[in-house]
Amino acid sequence: MGERKYQYCAFLTSFIADYQKELVTYVSEKGYILPNYMLKKQYARLMSARKDTIVSIAYHEDLSGYGDTPSYWTRNHLGWLQKKYLNKFDENCENSFDVLK
Repeated sequence: MGERKYQYCAFLTSFIADYQKELVTYVSEKGYILPNYMLKKQYARLMSARKDTIVSIAYHEDLSGYGDTPSYWTRNHLGWLQKKYLNKFDENCENSFDVLK
C-alpha cells in the first residue's frame, strides 16, 4: 500500500470483550449500534527508526444476517457462499480507503 509493505490479517471479531466496554459505551452513546460479530481486516506497520510507533488501519464489516456466529466461520470448512462473501469483503476493504505516497 502506498509503496510501503504492511502486514495484514483478516479474522472474525466482536466488541463484547470486557476490555472493550468503554468503546462500546462511547459508540452506543453516540447512537450507533455495534453488531455481535464482524469480519475484520487489519494492516499494520512499525514506523520510525526505533520501530516504536505502529500505524494500523482496520476495516470491519457487519455479519448480521449472514452467518454471524463463530461456529459458522470455521477456518477449514468454508463453503462456496462463505468464500464468495470473503472475496466481496476483501474487495470492499480494498475500496474503502487509499494510502497516499
